[in-house]
Amino acid sequence: VANSGLEIEATSSEAILIGTSSLSATSGTASFAADLGLAGSTSNTITLSYITSFGGTEISVSETITLLAGLPSSLRVLQDATTVSTRAVFSPLPSVEVLDSYGNLVLSDNDSEVSVALYRNNVAISSESATVTASSGVVVFSGLSYVATPNSNYRLQFSHTSISAVVTSSPFVIEPGPVAKVVIHQQPRTITGGVATTMTGELFEDNAVVRLLDQDNNLVHTIDSGAITATIASGSGGTLISASATISNGSAEFDEMRLVGVVETPEQSAQEYKLTFSYGGFTSSESDVLKVKHNLATKLSLVQSASGGRASSVFTTQPKVRLLDRYDNWVSTGTNVTVQADVVDENGVGSP
Repeated sequence: VANSGLEIEATSSEAILIGTSSLSATSGTASFAADLGLAGSTSNTITLSYITSFGGTEISVSETITLLAGLPSSLRVLQDATTVSTRAVFSPLPSVEVLDSYGNLVLSDNDSEVSVALYRNNVAISSESATVTASSGVVVFSGLSYVATPNSNYRLQFSHTSISAVVTSSPFVIEPGPVAKVVIHQQPRTITGGVATTMTGELFEDNAVVRLLDQDNNLVHTIDSGAITATIASGSGGTLISASATISNGSAEFDEMRLVGVVETPEQSAQEYKLTFSYGGFTSSESDVLKVKHNLATKLSLVQSASGGRASSVFTTQPKVRLLDRYDNWVSTGTNVTVQADVVDENGVGSP
């Protein structure tokens, strides 16, 4: 209809029309200006209708359009960060999506670069950040790991390098790494007269406390079962009692451990002992030197028999007895006791 000058209107119920959507035909043709466009969700198939009225009758024509995403405008977390150990790679891999201003995934985007950095309580933990390029609008951070102090409330912050677009992950926990060393946190000892000497077979005043650490010296508090075992590393003639302790939160206290060993007497020197502690193939360095002294006297031992005895005369060889503790050690110090000799014959008790 070459002479028609009717008003033509473009409409769509599935999207937002932008630009000039209504104009008059010229010589029967309506050529919409270059600013007509659509905005909205790319999940819908868009029907674009052109409508006018002629002689009281509405006439129209429609076309179907597939709406593509617009330019990158924002970021959205696709795969959130989850609990991870220090130095370990995140699994599953954190990822973000590049969106246009209407929240559509920009599938055509293979150019956007997004960086990621570790934060805790809104403070950057590391000055280093990894940058990854989008693929079909998705940025996946493979091989991502951090060396960080085990704690909670960490977050990943993702930033587009070309536009002002930042998004932050949910808070997550960084746990310690695997056990890499066994460390004596508190030495076992009993101080007597300024010297680390423990009564043989008795508990230490200061219990040994041993910790499991990762390679960055973080306490591996995630280990809450099993046991650490103590061993005499140097010194002869010694025995450990209750040489294992249960692990709780990566630490074990040896509150029942006792050392039975060679004590000092007028005839011998005390042995010097050192302990090591082991767990899962890892062994601590040696402890400080430990010495033991005799325990309390509990019995007597005849070390020289009387001989040459005659009535009303002294023995030519006088008897000798020693005080011993329950481990048969000579109680040679710190003892002031009286030993009474009694005579027993086959007819009863006589007088010494």
